[in-house]
Amino acid sequence: MTDDKGQLPTIGSTAEVDFLDFNIFDVPAKIDTGADRSSVWATDIKELEDGTLEFVLLDDEHELYTGKKITVRSPKTSVIRNSTGDVQVRYRVKLKIKLEDRSIKTYFTLSDRSKNSYPVLIGRKTLHNRFIVDVKKNKPEKKETLSSELSKGIEPADEKLNIAVLSKGPGNYSTKRLVQTLRLRGHNTRIINYSECYVDIEQDNLEVRFQGEPVDIPDAIIPRISSKVTRYGSAIVRQFEMMGVYTTARSIAIERSRNKLRSLQLLSKSEVGIPKTIFSRETDAVEDLIEQIGAPFLIKVAKGTHGRGVVLVESRRAAKSVIQAFYVENVSILLQEFIEEASGEDIRAFIVGGKVVAAMQRKSLGDDFRSNLHMGGSAEEVKLTAEEKRNAVKAAKAMGLDICGVDLIRSKRGPLVLEVNSSPGLRGIEQATKKDIALEIVKYVEANARKKQMKDKVGA
Repeated sequence: MTDDKGQLPTIGSTAEVDFLDFNIFDVPAKIDTGADRSSVWATDIKELEDGTLEFVLLDDEHELYTGKKITVRSPKTSVIRNSTGDVQVRYRVKLKIKLEDRSIKTYFTLSDRSKNSYPVLIGRKTLHNRFIVDVKKNKPEKKETLSSELSKGIEPADEKLNIAVLSKGPGNYSTKRLVQTLRLRGHNTRIINYSECYVDIEQDNLEVRFQGEPVDIPDAIIPRISSKVTRYGSAIVRQFEMMGVYTTARSIAIERSRNKLRSLQLLSKSEVGIPKTIFSRETDAVEDLIEQIGAPFLIKVAKGTHGRGVVLVESRRAAKSVIQAFYVENVSILLQEFIEEASGEDIRAFIVGGKVVAAMQRKSLGDDFRSNLHMGGSAEEVKLTAEEKRNAVKAAKAMGLDICGVDLIRSKRGPLVLEVNSSPGLRGIEQATKKDIALEIVKYVEANARKKQMKDKVGA
């Protein structure tokens, strides 16, 4: 493949990749001639009984480029030896990408790249006979990024604090924005991968250890806990709490917000408008379930995230077989009223310190009823009504969360809260509103880190 002058195009040490089959664009990639094969960040990788490989492509727990579930028949495998000599067997799939204005079909191995700065790595086999690599190539002057625009003019805080961000995704947008802002404010900042922490518990002595050393007790922590390891992450947060460290999200609040049934029960008790919901496991009274909720309705897996594990049942006839199919999988489900007038749109209100600091309206992609950005939806800034603001603030208070994202929809009977997110991503809200949410969070931490943390008042 050559350019107009008969020469292979030259590529630098980094690039941006489009995954054309899935409408995923501008994904940062590392160009590495030292690597034989290309690799891409994938999660939830499993081979099904029929031999089909299922995985979620580019799923960063809080940011997510798309998080689309992909299925591949007859997957191949590759033996990979890393720089330390360790050998791994990885699945290999062929994907169509666009790199430097050229469309290519090439193989990628699937791997966990959560600790890497780049979610995609382009290796020799993809580059061979397609590009010349010049690591010293002058990169074209980039447009100023949103994060650099937002960071302009940030002044140091009056007092320097020691603040740790608990995150297992150091390369994701939210973590980077928080760390960037904390450092611009003059704070001593570090990222701690809470999933690799462990705790030492004995009488009158509590300790969090990381990489073989005790963690110096910070003034405050900002937890970014993945839903996949909520219980473990919450335990680490609880240890810091017991050591007297201020946290922007208490462990009990993180756990209650992740439990869909528990959170809806608390929202209802707090007189927050919610869609009618029925919780069920295996029961013979399927007809009564359908009668109580009425079609059409949504079926949600109790632990689903990012719009996954959600099915729209449009008729009573189909409802029974769908419900029974979930029962076969031995999972608890929520049957929830479908708000047709929402038209695939919902609102994310971002709460900091009991106030709505920004809001965006998310729209579904095509005919998809899920407006979640992780499912490919779009977003734009929206002005909330006074009633919507009140409901969002009440929902945050019901969860015991000072910083959170409240998702709600507009219905004929007023705003209805869908859920409260204890670890909301910053990418979508900052891009949609052009507001510096990271700075709002950091200033809130500064104002509260030295204060004695109030007891959780929710009581459930």
